Formats: sequence, C-alpha cells, structure tokens
Amino acid sequence: MKKQPVISILGRPNVGKSTLFNRLTKTRKAIIDDTPGVTRDILRQEFLLGEKQIPVILQDTGGLTDEGDILNPLVQKKSIEALKISDLILFMVEAKNVLPIEEEFIDLVRKSGKPAIIIMNKSDSLDKDIYVHDFYQYGLGEPLPISAAHNRNIDELLEEIEKKLPQTVDTDETETDDASILDERNDLLIKIAIVGKPNVGKSSLLNKITRKERSIVSNIPGTTRDIIDESITYKKYEFRFLDTAGIRKKSKVSEDIEYYSVNRSIKAINEADITLLVIDSLEDVSEQDKKITDQIVKNGKGLIVLFNKMDLYDNSEEAVKKRREILHFKFPQIGYAPTLAVSAVTGKGIGSLLEKILLVKGNLNRKITTSKLNAFIQDVVKRYQPSSKKGVLRISYGVQTSVAPVEFIFFLNNTSLISDNYRQYISNRLREYFHYEGVPIKIIYKEK
Repeated sequence: MKKQPVISILGRPNVGKSTLFNRLTKTRKAIIDDTPGVTRDILRQEFLLGEKQIPVILQDTGGLTDEGDILNPLVQKKSIEALKISDLILFMVEAKNVLPIEEEFIDLVRKSGKPAIIIMNKSDSLDKDIYVHDFYQYGLGEPLPISAAHNRNIDELLEEIEKKLPQTVDTDETETDDASILDERNDLLIKIAIVGKPNVGKSSLLNKITRKERSIVSNIPGTTRDIIDESITYKKYEFRFLDTAGIRKKSKVSEDIEYYSVNRSIKAINEADITLLVIDSLEDVSEQDKKITDQIVKNGKGLIVLFNKMDLYDNSEEAVKKRREILHFKFPQIGYAPTLAVSAVTGKGIGSLLEKILLVKGNLNRKITTSKLNAFIQDVVKRYQPSSKKGVLRISYGVQTSVAPVEFIFFLNNTSLISDNYRQYISNRLREYFHYEGVPIKIIYKEK
C-alpha cells in the first residue's frame, strides 16, 4: 500500500481557499461566504489526481492573519499543524492585492522545506495575469494565475501538482486488487455523526476519542462551522467521527454562515450510520433535542444518547438513571436508544461508547430470516390478538425488506383492524425479540 499524499491550501482570509477546495474535490464540503474567517478548523477530503487517479488528501485551512476575533490564535495554530503534515503546499494569494502579512507566513513555508506552488487567485481574465510579477518576490517559483470560482487554469494547476508532488513509497509490496481492498474498507467503515445543541461538548468529545486536538474548542457558541472528520481504528474497524455545528432553533439562526453550518450538520446525520446525540448534563433536555432526534429517527439512523459533562454533575448511577428517565419521559419515541454518561474532559465512558457503537452497527446490518420472523409473528399474535366489531386481525407473514435502515413488511387480512397501539406493541416486541438496541424500526402493513 502507498501512503496517501497530503496537500494543504494556505493563505490569508478571503483569497478563495475554500472555493478551490470545493473545486478540486468536486464537493460542496467547505462553506463559501464573503465573511472573513469562515473556515476555522482543518477540512479534509480525498480526491483522485490525474490520469493515474492517485488518491490524495486535500486540506482546507483557516485564513493566515494577525487580525480577527478571539479564536484567531487557535485558527493559526491549526493552519501551522496542516503545514507540518503536508507533502505539498498550495499558497494562495489574490491578484492586485499584495499584503505584508503574507511574507511572514511565506517564510514559514520556505523554512518547512516542503515543495510549494504559489497560486494567484481571482485572475478571471488574461489582463489580470500581469499581476503575477508582484508575487515573484515570495521565492516560491513562478506564480500560477487561476480563478477557482470560474474554473480558469484549474487543469494547469492539477498538472503542476502532479509534477511537484513527492513520489510516495510502497509500504507493502504485495500486489492486491484495488476493488477488493475498497470493498473490505467499506465493510469495516462506520460513520458516526456527533450532533447536539451548541456548547454541549461535541468538539471536546471528538478530541478526547481521537486523542488529537482535531477540532477547535472554545466557549463561544458556533465555534465549529464545517463538518470536521477524524478516524480511529478499533477492533479492525475504522470509526470515522463527524463533528458538526451546534443545531439551534431556526428562529435563532440569523447569519447565513450558521444557516449553512446547520444544513451541513443535518447532511452529516443523513450520511452517518450512527449518531451520537450529546446532551449537557447540567441542562434540562429541551425541545431542540427532540427535533434533532426526530431527524435521526426519520432517516433510520442508529442512535446513542450521551450525557456529557458528568464530571461536573453527580456521577452516581442513580443520577444517570434519573437523567435517563427524564429523557424517556419527554421523548418516549427514542426509548430504544442506549444512554451513556461520559466526560470529554476525563474520558469517562469512552471505552463503553466504542463497544456500544459496534453493537448498534451490528444491529443496523442484521438480516432476519423469513422463518425466524414468521415464528415471531405467530408468537406475538398468539399472545395478543386484537378484535373488534369489524373482525379479528390476522397477520399472515412478514419479510425484512432492508437493513440500515431496518424495515419490514407485514401482510395482514385488513389494515383497518390494526390500531396505533397494536402497531407500537408489535414494534416493541420485535425490538425485544431480536435485540434491536439503538436502531429505529419501520414496519409497513399491507393487506395480503
């Protein structure tokens, strides 16, 4: 196997780094906005480079500047970290806009000894190309004029990246089939979205699980804007965690940036296998938590509820039990979800969480044979067979139609005979019978 090359885009705010990131990766992963300092954490995305389709990792970084808000030192620290782990630097500048602050960061790039390409963005037409001469002084070779927004000279940039990218070294000389490797990798991949309201400790939790300072952590609501992903290996599985922006009530979302952040958080739920709903143990369970869980249930995702900050709360089993009872009283529709007490500060509960993720993932992908399912149906109907003036309900048989999400079709004699209470009864018994912990179940009833 070959080590995947890492390419980082560096530059001051608003030169178009995120636009180029989205262009090269052919995604809309990075939020694009005219507001300076939108990107804070390091964004990563794999893309295939050139005719050989070389898989590389592209990193988008926060703007390099000595100005900005209180988070600016943390943003700069993340950008420097990106520089250190990169194999190639794309240093982006803006046509007709040379700033002294860039020279300080250019000096860091030169001292790193990493190969680099200087890119002059916002060169939408040939007449702007003359301004490349302003950037020869930076000593990174001939500047390449591009327009990330209008796709100008992007093919030339990709060719230059191929030339400059250091040759990777085989770590395993045994020849293997790429398709089989990909299939195995997908089978062992678990995507986990960390969701919740702002400031419940999602980013701190990601950092504690991965043992890396991957996400910027602060007390300022809305610190995380983009989806930050990081992976760990646990019992041969790749756990890919997605840290998301805090989801607030729509009435409180006033900025376009937060609007896009929340949309990406919802998209992360859709893309994940399992969601971790993080709740602050020091606060009451809110209606906003319910709305987040509704989104999870609607998409058929596995769910684990985490009571975070237990180090600041009563850590006893009795206290955890009380929190669990309140949650299930307010949101009975997620009574199937396991609950864990954790601390992103001390690491309490992290080991139990990883095991619980494996359990829920297995439940999501479990296929029940038709014979076992029908044995269950016969057992349930024998125990409780509702009747009314319209007749007696008879369920003939059932089949499982999908996994992840888990869905079944039950065939019966008359759909008008099945009440909401009986639907819930069957769903609860099915969950108990087949141990579907942490998984929403959908049962469709059809007349035979």
